[in-house]
Amino acid sequence: MLQAMPRMPAQRRRCCCRSGRTAAGEVDELAAKAVAAGGELYGKPGESQGWMYGCGFADPDGHRWNVLYMDKEKMPGR
Repeated sequence: MLQAMPRMPAQRRRCCCRSGRTAAGEVDELAAKAVAAGGELYGKPGESQGWMYGCGFADPDGHRWNVLYMDKEKMPGR
């Protein structure tokens, strides 16, 4: 049977999660939802290298999330 793990202090928790999106607007939507739920942005939504759009936030438990949309039509070498 699974048992709940004891809650660690925020400064000791480490986790980085990734989430792929199918449109740039989904990145903005998820960032807004994260902030509304008590999360904190550490990377505002924005474009990178002309073909990626992403953001980063920490959820209320201190887990860090990277959210990314990649426009494969604009990807170099395609």
